[in-house]
Amino acid sequence: MRLSGCRTLNYLCSCNHAKRWAGEPNESVERLDLREVVSRSVAELHSVAADKGIELVACLGEEAIAVLADRATIELVTDNLVDNAIKYTGAGGRIEVRTACRDGEAILEVEDSGVGSTFHVRLPLISFPNPRGSAPVFQ
Repeated sequence: MRLSGCRTLNYLCSCNHAKRWAGEPNESVERLDLREVVSRSVAELHSVAADKGIELVACLGEEAIAVLADRATIELVTDNLVDNAIKYTGAGGRIEVRTACRDGEAILEVEDSGVGSTFHVRLPLISFPNPRGSAPVFQ
């Protein structure tokens, strides 16, 4: 079920990594609030889920999750994962899309009541120097 989402993510990550390795600038990378990008994708697919009798819920937290990423890539990955979850979840099912911060990474999780397991996407958080001079502050 999650195979196509995994392939898409691996492809996009390998393309971005290859560009960085070759020293090519990626002008489309910007500072984003992961929650805002994911929220927009979930809102756009909400009616598709509702038409199938599926509850689509976004649990995005209250704090901003700042990442350096290409907006179109994050939208594509989120849309692909949620769309796959809708395809493989039956009427009366539930899909939960979550964002969180753990261990210096931004986490995007898509979990559904259909067959398969939860899919996780991890992105490095943007860190800023701590004014007290200790460990970096992640936002």
